[in-house]
Amino acid sequence: MIKIDTCGLSCPQPVILVMSELKQSDEALEIRMDKEESCSNVERILEKFERTFSVLKTANHTIYKVDKKYNQED
Repeated sequence: MIKIDTCGLSCPQPVILVMSELKQSDEALEIRMDKEESCSNVERILEKFERTFSVLKTANHTIYKVDKKYNQED
C-alpha cells in the first residue's frame, strides 16, 4: 500500500500528489488529509480514475483507503 500524507498542504497540492500517484500506479493507496476543502476535490479525482475507496474521519484527519485497481485481464 502506498501512503500519501497531505497534511499541512493547501489546494491544489493534495490533488496534484494524488493524481500523480494514480497515473503511475494501480496499487492500493492510503491518503491522509487535514483540509476539508481538499477532500471533495480528491474524491472527484478518485471517481474520475474509477477507484473505489472508503473514508475514515477522525477529529483532525480524513483518511482515504483506496482499493487496488484491477485490470480487465486480472
